Amino acid sequence: MKKSFLTLLLFVFVLGITCADAANQTIFFDEEDPVLSIAAYDGHLYLLTYSGVLTYDAGSGTTSLVTDEVSGDYADAHVVDRLCATNNGLYGIRYDDCTVWRILNGDTLDVSCEQLSEEIDDAFTLESVLTTDDACFLTKEGSSTYLQIIDRATKQRRTINLKNAFCMAAYGQNAIVYAAQSSSADGISYTIGVVDLVSGNVSVTAQLSGDVNITNLCCNADGTIFAIARGTVYQLDEARAALVEGTSIASGDVADSAMLGTDTIAVIVDNSLSIREIDGEATSHQLTIYQPTGRSDDYKAFLSEHPEINLKFVGNANISAEEQFVQDMATRSASTDVYVLSDLSVLSTIAGKGMAADLSASSGIAQLVNDMYPAFQDLFLANGRIIAIPTEIYLAVPAYNEEFFTRFGFTVPATAMELLDLTETWYTDYAAEYPEVSFDPFSNGFTLTAILKQYEIECMMTSDSLTFDDDELAQLVDKYWSVYTLYTTNHSSGSAELYAFNMLDLPHSARYAPLLLSVKAGFEPVISNAYLEMTYMVVNPYSEHIADALLLAESLCNAWEDTTRVLLLASSNQAIELEDYAEQKNKLLDEIAQLNESDGSADSKRDTLQAELDILEQNRWVVTEAEVQTYQSLTPRMQFLTDDSLDAVGEQYAQYYAQLSAGKLTAREFLRALNNRVQMVLMEQAED
Repeated sequence: MKKSFLTLLLFVFVLGITCADAANQTIFFDEEDPVLSIAAYDGHLYLLTYSGVLTYDAGSGTTSLVTDEVSGDYADAHVVDRLCATNNGLYGIRYDDCTVWRILNGDTLDVSCEQLSEEIDDAFTLESVLTTDDACFLTKEGSSTYLQIIDRATKQRRTINLKNAFCMAAYGQNAIVYAAQSSSADGISYTIGVVDLVSGNVSVTAQLSGDVNITNLCCNADGTIFAIARGTVYQLDEARAALVEGTSIASGDVADSAMLGTDTIAVIVDNSLSIREIDGEATSHQLTIYQPTGRSDDYKAFLSEHPEINLKFVGNANISAEEQFVQDMATRSASTDVYVLSDLSVLSTIAGKGMAADLSASSGIAQLVNDMYPAFQDLFLANGRIIAIPTEIYLAVPAYNEEFFTRFGFTVPATAMELLDLTETWYTDYAAEYPEVSFDPFSNGFTLTAILKQYEIECMMTSDSLTFDDDELAQLVDKYWSVYTLYTTNHSSGSAELYAFNMLDLPHSARYAPLLLSVKAGFEPVISNAYLEMTYMVVNPYSEHIADALLLAESLCNAWEDTTRVLLLASSNQAIELEDYAEQKNKLLDEIAQLNESDGSADSKRDTLQAELDILEQNRWVVTEAEVQTYQSLTPRMQFLTDDSLDAVGEQYAQYYAQLSAGKLTAREFLRALNNRVQMVLMEQAED
């Protein structure tokens, strides 16, 4: 039996804090050795990882290996799925063979296995809990959930139907508390109940509305019940009629939780450990972010750099971040500090009405924005103020395969009409003879919406008034729809050997070349916002935490990926190499050198290593120098509209498009209806 003791550091830093200040931490773990389960025993927190069972010292921010005998790879016969603690020991539960592994007997390491009488189907096990006398499994069968109770002394098994239960926790030494979810015409509701494992009695403790999406339960030694929802710990009030919002935790998927004493909770969220004082909310150092799908893991660098600042994610599935932002600006609400938005049209409103704190107060952000290509500067700069910064940004443009055009001798189209003519020719004269070729511009960025947005930009760049009710455009839309109908009738979605078109995620290009098309004849084509996807961060100008929000913005900019920097910044004009290329190459070369010094009997192994080295060399560059140069040649062609008329029309455009596609509107009727609506929106905007 191995009994090794090893000190391991969490993440990349040691927390130099006292035990009294040990709460309100977020610790991230190496993705290759995640924390899987936690349990509190005898005043200490224990963690289950692939490396083994560790004990965590909050004062030093370090862990020590207790044992590696009940963890590791899932092929290992000794791996356990969950840690549990009772009043007399620390245990691990393994689902597939229904065993309990003792880890600590009192304060003594004592790794031994206790075989339970019957197996529990691993495929349907939701959760498990160990109490003083029983092992409990929450299992799913059909539409019902069952509590399987196995007496550890007699090995006898009892089953209780808990219907819609989905999580549970130990409640004292011989009871469990569970949460169940129900759906009705009035919405979702929750039941929190208690099962007395001695008598088998089930009692309902609370009936709660579905305002809080409970995912996990936890109880302290005083019998207080805590419910964990996305990013927040709630406490069941004394009347057991409602949940009271408490401390904020990291946001993401909750895997496990444990109480440290009566006042501190530890929660595994994604691959992080949040430790919080129940009543220790430091509101003066909390940033509230409106991002309904936000996860703390996306802000790992910031939380590591600024452990004193807590992030709280809020959101409503029925209210978009853009809608909430506009509402808050109208009422000058300071309840949310930061908004993560994606609608480019909101940038125009922000710029016109000053609805954002100026990020140029950060010299680092100002330097980055000054380094951006002009098209991106136009998005984020307004009247000398930096109104937003991108958190994620992608620019995917239509592209053509040069091999295809060389093989068939076609001229690369320069206009939308030329591409429609070529598509018509292909499906009339070539498609049946060349089934191995995929000719599909429509699934690769050549959409009617993209054409109309391109037309809008061309009107703007030539100072022409925007009028969709145009003879030339009507002819193009009519041709588009007739060719699209021909395409849908004849296009095969089967496997192909040669693809004529693709989408390029710039700055990548590979063997494809950007296909930039103009709508108006003789016009220089541009890259429009039809192909731009972005989320961006805006700081509430009424926030009381603007200084902290600036630190967050700086951290997010510093965490941009290298490809994002090439996309945005003129100074980032170097090829991007695989992050661990040099390390992998040196390792392979060392292994080959060692074999070369052998007696020559390892030729097969040497050939394998050389093949791996060749593959590594072929994939050395994430973005090549040629791709960077190609991308830089395209940057003067980028024109992004924040006051996009089609986006402003919104759902009305979708209705017109549906009527056009159903044949209820001709091309001219579609454009006339669209134009009338656009002109009305423009007049309303002018009045505002």
